[in-house]
Amino acid sequence: MNKLLVVCGPTVTGKTNLAIRLARKFNGELISADSRQVYKGMDVGTGKLPSSGKWNLACRQAGVESGKLRKGAGLWKVDGVGIHLYDVVEPNEQFSVADFYELARKTIRKIWQRGKLPILVGGTGLYIKVVLEGLDTLGTPANYALREKLESLSLEKLQNQLQKVNPQRAGEMNHSDWSNPRRLIRAIEVVISIQNSKVKNKNLTNAKMDVLKIGLIADRKVLDKRADKWVGQVMDNDLDVEVKKLIDQGNRSVIPMQGMIYKPTIDFVEKKITEKDWKIKLSTEMHAYISRQLTWFKKDNEIIWFDIDSGIYPQNVQELISKWYK
Repeated sequence: MNKLLVVCGPTVTGKTNLAIRLARKFNGELISADSRQVYKGMDVGTGKLPSSGKWNLACRQAGVESGKLRKGAGLWKVDGVGIHLYDVVEPNEQFSVADFYELARKTIRKIWQRGKLPILVGGTGLYIKVVLEGLDTLGTPANYALREKLESLSLEKLQNQLQKVNPQRAGEMNHSDWSNPRRLIRAIEVVISIQNSKVKNKNLTNAKMDVLKIGLIADRKVLDKRADKWVGQVMDNDLDVEVKKLIDQGNRSVIPMQGMIYKPTIDFVEKKITEKDWKIKLSTEMHAYISRQLTWFKKDNEIIWFDIDSGIYPQNVQELISKWYK
């Protein structure tokens, strides 16, 4: 059975560091599940490198290769360990969840074919979810003619219609979805689209995949403190220089530059805020992001959590994986 290891959790918990260690131990390769790390030229602000200072220094140096770091489009190598889906598109190019799904799916299959262990690592919960569960509604185009027809039906008739075309999907809906005409219409639309195309929902579970989800966590005060430290590191590692370069390349108004780290940095670069206010804004954004991540991941009962405050947690993770991987 094909194995897939997932290393997830909130930011600043050392997921990439741990994943690289596990890749060395279990002959693996990493796939980044981060909605920001796909963009070229956005290295410091997206935390592409492990937290070690030497890697941050290497990231700032010009050229494709620097020491034990090799940077390439779609694949970086850190100390010989491959990290896929870094630097996939330019900041001004569109990149959707569906795009990520297709790339991640192909990459995982290629890693399997090489007889290695794919390790999906990141903090973007939605990206991890679509890889494991499929695109579902994300991959199905709108059928406006069908929608117009269904919108004339009552809630009860929509429920009966979904029950008729796909009883399993009807049974999976929660109370809120079951009582929402818009969601019922979309569910019927997806089912009928799949039936008409004779193509089942694309997902990796069809490949009899065995998934182990590892989550890294800590007390909230610890996470916020680590986030503040990370903010100081990226400021010292010339985040403002990276942003200025992106602006000079014509990327000031693109969507990735409106994110939680880059937008305040644009304000600093353009002298709209002081360095002190820049640091405060970055920390505030990071704290809020951690809250959103915790809310998402805590809904997943399949994640096995490890407290990073425990000095022996890497060994405990390795022991669990050893039993699973055998």
